[in-house]
Amino acid sequence: DGVAVCGEGHEMGETSLELLTEENEGYALGFECSACKKEKPEGCIPALHCSTCLYDLCSDCAKGKTKVQDKKSPDPPQKRHRKTARYVSFAQKTHVVRVDRTETVETQREGLPVCMMEQEIMEAISEND
Repeated sequence: DGVAVCGEGHEMGETSLELLTEENEGYALGFECSACKKEKPEGCIPALHCSTCLYDLCSDCAKGKTKVQDKKSPDPPQKRHRKTARYVSFAQKTHVVRVDRTETVETQREGLPVCMMEQEIMEAISEND
């Protein structure tokens, strides 16, 4: 039986707006499809969502995005820890700042080792001020 996976190989699943906003308040403003980069308005939810790396697919891009994944092999311990730490971090977030980036900037950003960790970095900085 195939399951949908993100680019990192994490299992993706269907979700609700309530669960997404508990994970990251930014989802209350809508979301951007990680594949086609189209912004979806407030109240829309991704057809598929990866809670580990916050990868989202709109319904158009989610069609046919399944691949067989071995359910027996769990994530390595450091990935499980990182997932937990990321969830806690977003749960404690106090405000959301929407950032619009050009496609060139977004492409370069995705190649950085800290991509998708901006929230954790900013919270660590503010805690140490």
